Parts: sequence; structure tokens; C-alpha cells
Amino acid sequence: MNRFHQKTIVGCSVIRRRRGAALLICMLAAAAVSLSAMAILRSLHRSSLRTQSIESIAADRQVAMGIANAAVSQLKANPTLSGDLYYPSLSEDARVAVTRVSSKETLLTVWLFPAATQPAYIRTVDPSKL
Repeated sequence: MNRFHQKTIVGCSVIRRRRGAALLICMLAAAAVSLSAMAILRSLHRSSLRTQSIESIAADRQVAMGIANAAVSQLKANPTLSGDLYYPSLSEDARVAVTRVSSKETLLTVWLFPAATQPAYIRTVDPSKL
């Protein structure tokens, strides 16, 4: 008998073991690829959320500056103005607290939300120079 032929017949379990090992290696590779893909998708999702947060902060800052500029316009017309001002056309819940610190200094504090713990924008204005 041929040596290779004999090995094939006798070594049948060796071939099956090799097939099992190859299958195990393929499954481990597939698991590694899927875990890598999940990590990439999670990273992309976090990056997207971070970008949306930065855009939202920038948009809120611009709205707050616009509301403060509207309050400055009202201070030009009435330099003794003080109290809370609301601008529903710019933002529904936003308000500007106009506080007279001294005769030459007025503090504008913009709050975008009623439950906000920090003002969105603070500006000091001299009404006599407007």
C-alpha cells in the first residue's frame, strides 16, 4: 500500500481535528471582526453626540447674544430701564435680567430656561455711552 493512502485512512481523525481547528479559528476571527465593528460604531455614535452637543451650545450662545443685543437696544431708548425683559419672538422661555449696578453700569444677565442654574450670557453695559 501507498504510504499516503495509508495515512489518509488511518489519519482520518487527524483531518477532522484540523477541520475543527480551522473552524474554531474562523469563528474567533469572525468574533474579533464583529467586536471591532461594534467598537467603531460606538465611537462614531459618541462622536456624533459630541458634535451635536457643541452645535447646540453654539446655537444657544448665539440666541443669548441676540437677546442681550435686543436688551441693549431697549437701554438706548430708556437708560434707566431695570427688571426682567422677555423676547418670545427670539426664544419662548428666555429672559434678560437688567440690573442697575451703578449710575454708569448696568448688568445684563440672559437666562435661556426657567430652571437654568447658570446664565447663558452676561454683559455689562454703560447706558450713558450707548
